[in-house]
Amino acid sequence: MFLDYWVNCKLKMHISVREQELVILRMGCLFRSNYVFKHHVPLAREFGVSEAELQAVRDSCYDGFPPCEAAMLTLTDEFMYTRTLSPATWTKYNTTLSATEVVDLIGLVSQYVFWDL
Repeated sequence: MFLDYWVNCKLKMHISVREQELVILRMGCLFRSNYVFKHHVPLAREFGVSEAELQAVRDSCYDGFPPCEAAMLTLTDEFMYTRTLSPATWTKYNTTLSATEVVDLIGLVSQYVFWDL
C-alpha cells in the first residue's frame, strides 16, 4: 500500500523524474546504500543521466549540472546533514527553485531520511 502511495506522490511532484532520480541517487550515496544507488541507476539513465553525471553525484560535484539540478543536489546534501534549510541557502536558491519545488524536494528527501531512522 505504501508503494502505491509513494509512486502516486512522485508522479504529482513539480520536479522532473530526472531530477527525482538524481536526488535519489544522491541519497543512495549519502546513506551508503548500494541497493538504492544500483536500483536507480537504470532509471536515471532512462531519463538521460550520463556516466559523468553519475560520477559527479557520487563525488558531490555539481558544477556541470543545470542550475536547477545543482540546487536540488546541494539542498539534498544540506537537508541530509542538517535536517533543515538555512536562511543563507534559501536566499541563494530561492530564485532557482520555486517554493513548490522545494517542498517536493523535502518530501522526496524525507522518504529516505525517514527510513534511515
